[in-house]
Amino acid sequence: MSERLNIHPVPQYIEESIPYQPGKPMEELERELGVSDIIKLASNESPIGPSPKIYSQINDNVDAVRLYPDAAHYYLRERLAKENGVSPEEIIIGNGSNEVLEFLVRTFCVPGDNIVSCAVAFIAYRISAKIHGVEYREGKLRNDLKADLSSMSTACDERTKVVFLPNPNNPTGTYVEKQELCSFLEEMRKRKCLVVLDSAYYEYVIAKDYVDPIKLYKEYPNIVVTRTFSKAYGMGGLRVGYGIAHPDVITAMWKVKMPFNVTSFTLNAALIALDDMEHLKKSVDLNTQGLEKMQNAYKEMGLRTWPSQGNFVLVDFERDPIPIYSALLKEGLITRPVIDFGLKTHLRITIGTKEQNEKLVARLEKVLS
Repeated sequence: MSERLNIHPVPQYIEESIPYQPGKPMEELERELGVSDIIKLASNESPIGPSPKIYSQINDNVDAVRLYPDAAHYYLRERLAKENGVSPEEIIIGNGSNEVLEFLVRTFCVPGDNIVSCAVAFIAYRISAKIHGVEYREGKLRNDLKADLSSMSTACDERTKVVFLPNPNNPTGTYVEKQELCSFLEEMRKRKCLVVLDSAYYEYVIAKDYVDPIKLYKEYPNIVVTRTFSKAYGMGGLRVGYGIAHPDVITAMWKVKMPFNVTSFTLNAALIALDDMEHLKKSVDLNTQGLEKMQNAYKEMGLRTWPSQGNFVLVDFERDPIPIYSALLKEGLITRPVIDFGLKTHLRITIGTKEQNEKLVARLEKVLS
C-alpha cells in the first residue's frame, strides 16, 4: 500500500522505541551461507534441552490444544511455592520471566517515573521502560564489570519506582556479593523502591559467596525475585518464568496480567521439569565442566574473559568483533555481538556440549590465525 493510513499517531515514546532485534533462524543462515549443521552459541540456551519426559507429555496431551489453559496457574504456583518456601499468593507466572519484568513496569510506573538498572544489562529493561513512557536510567559498571551499586543509588530519585538488578548479570556473568547487596537493599527499602533481583541464571551459579535471592526476599519484602525455565531447564521455546514477591505486589501485578498468558503444555512441562532434578543436575554439571574448559581455552588464545556465573563467557577481542563474528558464521558457529549492550570489542559465547565447545575452539583458532 502506498496511501498513508489516516489514524491518530502513536505516542511519541512508542514512535521513538527501538524493538528487540532477534537473530535469524538457523535454517535461514544455513541457506544464506551455504553451510550445514550450524551450532548456535548465541542465546544462552541449554545445549541438551529439556527433560526428555516433557516430549512424551506433549504427545500424550494433544487434546489439550482445544481447551483454554488454567488462567490461575494453580498447580504450578502451588509447586513453586513449596519449592521456595513461600505461599502461592507470593507467586506470579509469566510468558518467560521477561513478561514478569514487564508486569512490574506496567503496574508500578506511569509516564514521568523512572526505573534504574546497571550498565551493560538485559536490554528488555530498557525496552519495557521505553514502551511505557518511563525514563530508563543506568548506573555504572566497576572495572571488574560488576554493578556499581553506589552509582545506581545516585541515579535514583523520588520518581524511581523499580530498580532492576540482574544477579548474575547477562552479558558479563558477574554478580554482587552479599554485604554490598544488603546495604543497597536497605537503602532502597528506605526509598520505597521495588528491587528486582533478576535470577535467570541462578541454577548455574558456582560462587561460594553468592547469596540465594529467596533468603534476601524473606529479609527485605521490597524485593521481587524473578526466575525462568528458559536456561538451565532448557525450555526457552515454551516460554515460562515466574516472580516471587510480597502478596500485595503480586495482587497488583495480577491486575495487569492478561488471562491465558501461558499455555497448557507449558504449565505441565514446568511441573515435569521440577520433578526431573536428575536432568537439571546433568544440565548444570555439563555447564560447570564446559565453563572451566572454555575459560582456559580462551586464556590460552590470549583472550581476556571474566569469571562467569552463567552459561556463557564474555570474551574481549580488543578490536572490532564483527569480522570475527562473521568469520565464525561461515564456519557454522553463531555467537553474540554485544554492541547493543555497550560493549564494542566483545562477543558473548554460550557454553555448549563437549563436542560443540571443541569445534568452537578449533574454528576460533582458525579464524584468529
